[in-house]
Amino acid sequence: MGSDHPRSGRGIKRNLRRFANSEHCALDDLWGNREWRELAVVKRLLGEVEPSEAKRLDQSWVQAFCERVATLGYTRYGAAPPLRNEQNTPMYHLLFFSKDEAGLTIWRGITKIEASRQRRLDYGED
Repeated sequence: MGSDHPRSGRGIKRNLRRFANSEHCALDDLWGNREWRELAVVKRLLGEVEPSEAKRLDQSWVQAFCERVATLGYTRYGAAPPLRNEQNTPMYHLLFFSKDEAGLTIWRGITKIEASRQRRLDYGED
């Protein structure tokens, strides 16, 4: 799988403008329709939304993707904070999807432990 493949986050980020300007692309197939083109992050990239307006309207790509997957029956999902490189640049997100609450309970337990083996505080977020 090359870096331009739609399942590669780097490929999506690098090619998002080209994908958004195309009549049809693999991202349309992955998403299941063309609605991803309406996300604020895409409109901001294409210069269709002022940066100040985009912040107000912004729906994260991750949240939108999770909501899309939920339409397939995987209604329990979680997303870890973005994993970052040494320069603190976000590299990718680790996502979890389940049809059962037990899976989400296990996910929450695992994600309370950071890579440093330090436990995060639980603020009661569900």
